[in-house]
Amino acid sequence: MLNTFEKTKAHEARRAAIQRQMEAMEAAASTGRTAPAGAGSPDGSTGGGAARRRSPPAPAGSLETARRFLWDEGEGGEEAAAAGTGTGMTPANKGGDSYSYKSNPQPGGFMSKLFGPSTRNINAAASMKNVNLNEPSTSAASKEYRPSIFTSCYIFFRNLLLTCALSIGQCCSKSRECVEMALGGGRGKKLCIALIVILLVCIPVTIWTQVRDDESESTSRSGSDLSPADRLEEIRGRIVDEGISDLALLNDPSSPQGMALDWIVNKDPADLDTNHAYITQRYALAVFYFSTHGDNMFQTAVINITETIPPAEADTGDATRIGDEDTAPMQLPADGEVEVVGDDLAGQDNWMDETGWMTEQGHCAWYGIECHHRPGTSVYNTHYDGNHGVILVNMTENNVRGSVPSEVFKACPDIRWISLAGNGFFGTLPTEVTKLNELRYLSLANNFFTGTLPPAITTVPDLNRLYMDGNFFKGHLPANIGNMTNLLSLSIFDNYFTGTIPRNIGNLNNLTALYIDINHLTGTLPTTLGRLTEMVDFRLRHNRFEGSIPTEIGLMEKMEILYLDRNDLTGTIPTQMGLVTRLTELHLYRNKLVGAIPTEFGALPDLTSLYLDNNHLSGDIPTEFGRLNDLEQVYLHKNRLNGTIPTEIGQMEELRNFRVYTNGMVGTLPSEIGNCYNLQHVYVHDNLMEGTIPEQVAELSKLQNLRTYWNRMDGEVPEAICDLLELQLTELKTDCAGDEPKVECSCCTVCFT
Repeated sequence: MLNTFEKTKAHEARRAAIQRQMEAMEAAASTGRTAPAGAGSPDGSTGGGAARRRSPPAPAGSLETARRFLWDEGEGGEEAAAAGTGTGMTPANKGGDSYSYKSNPQPGGFMSKLFGPSTRNINAAASMKNVNLNEPSTSAASKEYRPSIFTSCYIFFRNLLLTCALSIGQCCSKSRECVEMALGGGRGKKLCIALIVILLVCIPVTIWTQVRDDESESTSRSGSDLSPADRLEEIRGRIVDEGISDLALLNDPSSPQGMALDWIVNKDPADLDTNHAYITQRYALAVFYFSTHGDNMFQTAVINITETIPPAEADTGDATRIGDEDTAPMQLPADGEVEVVGDDLAGQDNWMDETGWMTEQGHCAWYGIECHHRPGTSVYNTHYDGNHGVILVNMTENNVRGSVPSEVFKACPDIRWISLAGNGFFGTLPTEVTKLNELRYLSLANNFFTGTLPPAITTVPDLNRLYMDGNFFKGHLPANIGNMTNLLSLSIFDNYFTGTIPRNIGNLNNLTALYIDINHLTGTLPTTLGRLTEMVDFRLRHNRFEGSIPTEIGLMEKMEILYLDRNDLTGTIPTQMGLVTRLTELHLYRNKLVGAIPTEFGALPDLTSLYLDNNHLSGDIPTEFGRLNDLEQVYLHKNRLNGTIPTEIGQMEELRNFRVYTNGMVGTLPSEIGNCYNLQHVYVHDNLMEGTIPEQVAELSKLQNLRTYWNRMDGEVPEAICDLLELQLTELKTDCAGDEPKVECSCCTVCFT
């Protein structure tokens, strides 16, 4: 039995012999010579202990053996290496079956593992036995393989493990020696510990690298090994078989589909394999691109509207009110047709940003496109250079013009977020958008879309935000709109929808914002609106609704904004509105409402804007208004009010705009109005008020307009008020005209009789 010193010395000798064997094989592979007889022996010429049989002289096929071991060792070679042969060749009769490397060539010999494959075509490994190792491949499909830093690290650790395993295997050819080395001290124990550590490192690195390499292969596999005709046939077949485009359109070279097919087959720098999982999504995005470029973006869309909007009633003397431009809607020709998106757009730039589009980059890196995050990355890493499943299309205000092809919705079923708002899209909305079961956000606002709202839009299960405002949609609201129970926001204002509001709209109990104003909707307001208990912003203005305001509106306790103006609503203002205590804006103007202003408004502490003008309201201004410390805008003009202005007005410290003109108001202008330090506009003209203009008005340093004419007021305008003309006051109008004026005024800008 060898002592520890002898075993260590023998082990070092065998390691040196193995190194010489590798160098000899490498030299043989490079020069074409056979390996020297002694070089193949594990113990070489050094002896070093126990007698071992020398290897016989290298056979004639040693060059082939060296090449296979060093560069081309495959699965069988690895098995042989594990068995301790060191030749890279599987035993001829392993398991009873002959296994020849020639019939099963696999790249990956020892040198390949250590340094990566040589510069050559990896796919041509089967024919390498007839090719000089140093001669570069001349194949057109040849691509130089350059391992990444991650792959290189993986290869390093893997082959370090292989070297250690081979060394231990050579040293531990006898079971007794293995036990002694493992249990004893010295070099053997250290090697065993090193082997365990390396295993702990290599296993996770191997798994991670394999996943990464598999994904990399799926995203970069080239289809150039097919002929152009075969590639065309395969891709076109996939597109048709998956129902993405019609064959007739694909065969039309002038259509967006035909141009996209030609690009993906012949011109796409990425050159994806025909079996790539997401090549059809890349094609669909190319169709979108070609549909919004060239002649396709200058087509003229003729929009047929059978009803025209009645002209808006002039509101002489009114400044633009908060949240309401108060402008007349667009008037259409008598024949109900209007042309948009035509030659007037010719010569204008298109697509302000198209970074990455139609380049070698993966479509997940194209502007406005995001995809599923890759395995092992953050869920927020959705914009990267790769080709994966599209989940977001965002072209908001990108100056894109043209039609929206259905291919995008057919090929990308996982889309969750679509925004085409603020562009020049025209035509109808493809019905295929209703089949996107993952869709959560859809915005088509401010375009030129026509047609109707697809009824099947109510079947998209997870849709929670739908914005279609500012287009030319017409027709009725979907009868099953109540099925969209996940909706949080619905905006279809500024279109041409007709008909009534379906009663089942009350089923939308998650809805927080509803904008269906500026349409042609008729009928009464359904009482089921009161079931929208999550509603915050509710706008039905500028339609043709009639009937009374349902009292159930008082159940919408979270509502902050209510627009019911510019309709034909009748009846009184429900006192239940006093229950909506979060209300900040109330727009009821330009209806036919009657009765008194509810005193319950005094229970709305957050109210900032109150628009009740242009109705038939009567009675007093409630003294409870004095509680509304945040109220800034009070529009009560053009009604039939016949009471007095309460002195409590002085408590409204935030008041900026006070308009009660053209009523039957009596009494005097209270001096307490001087406490409203933020007041800018006071319109009390065309009433039956008496007395003089109180001197306290001079305290209103921010005052810009003061109109008191066409009243029964008299006396002299205080000089202190005239001094305001040196500040911000630009308009001071009283009854100061005539030979015997009712009001003496030396500084008025306009005098009336």
